[in-house]
Amino acid sequence: MNLSRQVALIALIAASLTPMACSSEKRSPPPEASQGSPGEPEPRATVEELALPDQTALPREPDHTPLCPRGEEEACARDCEGGDLKRCVALGLARRSYFDAEAAQESVALLRRACDEAMIEGCYHLGETWRTGHGVKKDPKRAHELHTRACEGGWPAACFSLALMLKDQTPPRPQEALVAASKACRAGVVRACAYTARALGEGRSVARDLKSAARFHEVACEAGSLRDCLSLALLLDDGTPEEPARVAALYEKACEGSDDLLLACARLGKMLGLGLGVPEDLKRGQELLLKACNAVPTSCGLGVKVFQKGCDRGDADICNDLGLMYLPGRGVDPEPVRARGLFERSCEGGAPEGCTSLGLCMVRGEGGDADPRAAVTLFEGACQRDHARACSNLGIMLYRGQGVSQDRKRAAGLWKERCAEGHEPSCELQRAEEAGEL
Repeated sequence: MNLSRQVALIALIAASLTPMACSSEKRSPPPEASQGSPGEPEPRATVEELALPDQTALPREPDHTPLCPRGEEEACARDCEGGDLKRCVALGLARRSYFDAEAAQESVALLRRACDEAMIEGCYHLGETWRTGHGVKKDPKRAHELHTRACEGGWPAACFSLALMLKDQTPPRPQEALVAASKACRAGVVRACAYTARALGEGRSVARDLKSAARFHEVACEAGSLRDCLSLALLLDDGTPEEPARVAALYEKACEGSDDLLLACARLGKMLGLGLGVPEDLKRGQELLLKACNAVPTSCGLGVKVFQKGCDRGDADICNDLGLMYLPGRGVDPEPVRARGLFERSCEGGAPEGCTSLGLCMVRGEGGDADPRAAVTLFEGACQRDHARACSNLGIMLYRGQGVSQDRKRAAGLWKERCAEGHEPSCELQRAEEAGEL
């Protein structure tokens, strides 16, 4: 057997005798940071410059210009030649290319024609071409001029592109960037609302103003930005929020988003599990917390009180889940003795998963003395109750003769049976045993 295969099998057996681990933590990208000129105080905007109108919803930015459909390029070209500038822009966007220099230049020519004939939409897209270097060499000066023109001409997305350029240029102009972003937000550019909200919340280039930050987050949330729903909820949730039902509703909305928003699920789970300003729903609270904890270990700590509450009320599975937090220290300080006690409660309460976890502690000597014989008894009992991981672990103990008389035939039978039921770790062990690699 080659060394790499041997190492892989050792890792497999080690994983089989380790409590269930959670997936890798996913981290949200850090918020954009503004920069100041060296040795000079950062210029600051005023909250009044950034103020939003009072209406609940702002207009949405215009839809992105549709590309000229594939196969209709000749028709688009004829319409463009006939003076239809929208078709010029549509064809120009369709001809954008990172790999075809001729097409890229044709795209620039079409967009320039529309812009030169006072079509602001064409100026914006031409500015984006120069800003991003889409098939051409980046030209910040041209891009700045075009986005300024388009922004002043009423194309709101250009105002936000201008804000990004002002923020990133050397030296940066964060105050002007923030004013441009707030202008884009007022015109319905959701990304610009989020940018402005973060700046207000963090005091970047403007006096810190959480009330105004909440307003910008609210606008972006209502426009469909689930990240801003979470940000708004976090601003409102100070431990004893004045509007707990609203906070819970925002967490609920954000929880429906991607995995990088699972903090919302954890926060909602805590509110429901402990009845913090909302009707208690311990079961759903636990489900939400487990969902978040398994994906983002740093959120596990939010669930400790909820899981303890469920465990104290006799939920054996939750006692096991709580133990799996304390054993390695997922969101809490590691407490192996406490974890082992929770596994005992879980096992005594009738949860085969708890018996399996307790057996693993006894194999490894975690939270108390090692006792392989007792571990075998626990694995045997949980396996009889159809717990696949217990059967797989029992097979390992039998194969090794650890805590029980060696019986490799029975071990192979256990792995084969559980593999047939879809338990992949058992399949790996079965294949290794059949190949004589264990």
